[in-house]
Amino acid sequence: MRKVGHSIGLTALVVMLLSAPVAVAQSFTSVDVPERLCAGSSFGITFGFAPTSVVLVEASVARLNHAETVFLPDGVPCGTWGCSYRSPVSFTDFGAGAVITSVDDIRYVRLNMEHSFVKDLYINITCPSGQRATLMRFGGKNNSLCEGSIPGDAEGWLSGDNVSGRAVFGVPNNNSNADQPCNPSASGNGPGTGWNYCWSNNTSEGYTYASGDGIVYRSGHVYGGRIDSSDVAAGSNFYHPDQSLGALVGCPLNGDWYIEVVDGYRQDNGYIFDWEMALNPILLPDSCELTGRGVDGPYVTMASDSLFLFDVPAGLTADTNVELRLWMANSCGDTVDTVVSVTLSPVAAAADTVEAVGEYVFDGQTFTTDTTVSYTVTGANGCDSTVALTIIILHDIYVSFDTVVCDPQYPIDWRGCRFAGPGEAHLTLQTADGVDSNVTLTLVEAWSVDTAVAAGICRGESYLLGDTLLFEAGYYERTMQTSMGCDSTVRLSLEVHPTYDSLTEDTTCATEGYLFEGELLTVAGEYSRTYPTLHGCDSTLRLRLEVKGLGLKAVARAVPAVVTEERPELRLTDASRGAEARLWMLMDKEYTDKNLYITYPVAEDSLPVTLVAYGSEQCTDTHRVVVRIDRSALAVPNVFTPDAEQNNRWRIEQRDVLSMQVWIYNRQGLLVAVLDGVDAAWDGSSCGKACPQGAYAFKAQYTTLAYPERIQTLEGTILLIR
Repeated sequence: MRKVGHSIGLTALVVMLLSAPVAVAQSFTSVDVPERLCAGSSFGITFGFAPTSVVLVEASVARLNHAETVFLPDGVPCGTWGCSYRSPVSFTDFGAGAVITSVDDIRYVRLNMEHSFVKDLYINITCPSGQRATLMRFGGKNNSLCEGSIPGDAEGWLSGDNVSGRAVFGVPNNNSNADQPCNPSASGNGPGTGWNYCWSNNTSEGYTYASGDGIVYRSGHVYGGRIDSSDVAAGSNFYHPDQSLGALVGCPLNGDWYIEVVDGYRQDNGYIFDWEMALNPILLPDSCELTGRGVDGPYVTMASDSLFLFDVPAGLTADTNVELRLWMANSCGDTVDTVVSVTLSPVAAAADTVEAVGEYVFDGQTFTTDTTVSYTVTGANGCDSTVALTIIILHDIYVSFDTVVCDPQYPIDWRGCRFAGPGEAHLTLQTADGVDSNVTLTLVEAWSVDTAVAAGICRGESYLLGDTLLFEAGYYERTMQTSMGCDSTVRLSLEVHPTYDSLTEDTTCATEGYLFEGELLTVAGEYSRTYPTLHGCDSTLRLRLEVKGLGLKAVARAVPAVVTEERPELRLTDASRGAEARLWMLMDKEYTDKNLYITYPVAEDSLPVTLVAYGSEQCTDTHRVVVRIDRSALAVPNVFTPDAEQNNRWRIEQRDVLSMQVWIYNRQGLLVAVLDGVDAAWDGSSCGKACPQGAYAFKAQYTTLAYPERIQTLEGTILLIR
């Protein structure tokens, strides 16, 4: 196909489509079948395009692709299309009238890029008819000279769990040259490292999309502060475009296609290193689809359309040569094949026996008992044979006898030996087959025990004495055996300690609660707490609580919540629920009216108001509000003369202002100064250079003592005179 490269702004972006479409799977690239296989083994013959396939098939190419670095300047117009950075290519060799007929015709659109930050960019793909599909919407705040280059319907991210705008594409170079924003060779404008990002709506390829709804700027798609890349080879971690690629259905294949990128925020540039649009190969002229593949020969079974298993029989007694025919066919009527020869070799099995006294070491392992182990020997034909080795261990005989004598009286005769005390006697005898037998006799003395025990249990528990459970207090005596088998007498004095259970019944108001063992209760019911007594027995405190005044809630409303010196009038309203009476307390006075109309004492910074609501069953609830006064004021000079002795600093005079920030812009809308703080002033300069005479715009944001939580805005103009 004929292709045309276009120059955009600072650098040429070359886009290529292979001039001769390659039919799918028309030939073998390589065949990697072993020349010899051993009996009983299995070998899988795979057909595929990946280098790991046994039969490597020539793959099709059906994609528009470019591989040249493109600089994305920092939100300023630099090239042929101003702020729009495009990568166009023109095609003429598709069939006449050929169009995109389905969203599945576009397998994916891939960009290899880096940029910070994700909110800065608007990206689309546009076809020859002018139809476009938005890959990613612009999600930031327009503050660059490129604001008008982003369509209104592509601004603002869709609602959802969105990432912070500071997530980035790839590994960007976070520097930029503000003085030379259009020069990629300028210091600070160099490229970072690009990552692959694939957008697709294709349902026929089995792609796996990123978690959630697959939109690129969702929080689940961030990896180490970066938008996670796509795995192009595996077809995984793909993203859905903001606008379906179905918007390109009906696009003619012949004509100009281009990717368009607009940076809408004047901070941080980026780069695109290459991009491609993968198409359904059937769209290419004269392309052929793979229609069949196979392996003909003995011992072959088909596991899937691309995997064939060659299972070698286990009972071979001699080398056997077999031939396998590997073939493929395509929709163009072509069949290609190749024949490979494989030698099938037998494997042997053998048995061996070895005897050793005490232990036998084999292959780094020590054996002290009879066992059988297997090891592998590689024969001259390269096939492994298995040898079963039987190991027999011969031992001298050692015999030991022990006896325990309770309360012994020496001497003691035992098994033909006389013992004058505890100890060992050693004999050497022979077995009937002449093997030495070493005999050790050990006499151990032990003594009877008489033990007195005092113990206690809690009421309802038990005490185990020997094999008897005891529940009652008293004196018990049992004769048992020690661990050595001698009689032992245990005399037990057992106490049973009492437990306690108390119940309290009480009443409280819902608004007050009831303090029960350190917990404030507001719900009626029965409660219990368990504590140990002096002897460790559980005792229970129980409370049966009744709660009154459940519907009572004091609500005081003050209108307005903040008054001014000019309008100090204040209305107080009792909006309580379930109240039968009320009491207002303010300015050291008490009132019982439902509505109060008062004049705020303007000398005070704040006015506390307390409302006590009285309900039935003698319950009360209290609500307290604080009314404030707003005394803030701003005075904005509109002219100043930086070079004069007087009026040479411009600042906003203010009263009762907590914080203030001011941004000053020239007539071109460029920021020239930032004032931070209530006392900050502008001397008529920008970055150390005097600003020219003329009109300047300002925008101020501030908070006041009366509204510390509210950010208020003030805008206007300044006349600088020199």
